[in-house]
Amino acid sequence: VVLVVVVVMAICLRLCILTWIRSGRKKSIAWLEALRFIIVGLILVTLANPERVERIERDSEPEILLLADASGSMNTLDVKDANGTILTRSDWVKKSLAQPWRSELEKTAIVSELPFSSASGSEATDLSLPLQEGLDRISNLKAALYFTDGDANTGPSPLSLAGRCRAAGVPTYVVRVGREKPLPDLVLEDFTAPSFALLDERLTVSYRILNAFPERIETTLKLMGNDEQVAIKPIILPAGKEVSGTMSWLPTMKGQMRLRAELEEHPGESILENNSRELETRIESKVLKALIVDS
Repeated sequence: VVLVVVVVMAICLRLCILTWIRSGRKKSIAWLEALRFIIVGLILVTLANPERVERIERDSEPEILLLADASGSMNTLDVKDANGTILTRSDWVKKSLAQPWRSELEKTAIVSELPFSSASGSEATDLSLPLQEGLDRISNLKAALYFTDGDANTGPSPLSLAGRCRAAGVPTYVVRVGREKPLPDLVLEDFTAPSFALLDERLTVSYRILNAFPERIETTLKLMGNDEQVAIKPIILPAGKEVSGTMSWLPTMKGQMRLRAELEEHPGESILENNSRELETRIESKVLKALIVDS
């Protein structure tokens, strides 16, 4: 490339000199030909794509950082693995981190796993915090890989660190975990009852049900007492909504009582284990004693 540039520049110089001589050695033509020679030189230098090669030798082995979201939203049960088994988001991440691809990375770099949530606790996620710590702590960071659902980010956007990652030559990748919309399912989210009730007085229990199907569903909720049905209630669930309510029952026997609420199975449900909840209560018989003084 250098030889070609030298030859072209020599030819250009000769043509410029000949043009200047033919013009009668005019000063204005000399300046014009000099400018032309400089322009041709700049073009050739640009086309030659000159670059400076630096060789950087590092004392430490390169490190790859695997950032695993450990916030509360990662306990959501909505990820299907290759076998069709439904896992929580965190379990899917743990399973993925144990795959052979990690061993391949470990052949050329140190692979570190860092769980993270936020400074305020596991109820939120700070996506920029672990990357910031990684850039500060690891001098030879080769790459960073996020496993996160991206929910409830309370910190600054990770894009604020993009310039620093680019300057350090650290590519950052994100594996999005979880679904944007919940799996089609009916979920008995809550079921509560008093810790004790009186015999021959109505016992009231409360419930909360989520319909994650895209259509309205009619179903029934059964209340079981010591494995015997004691009440049943028809329920209409609007699409994608939560419904709360109460059921009541008149106990007829004293003692410990195991209460179980069972939501009728609906065709197409993804998870059947969340259709029921169980709790313990106590049925007591109390006699009220009163002292009457007749004056």
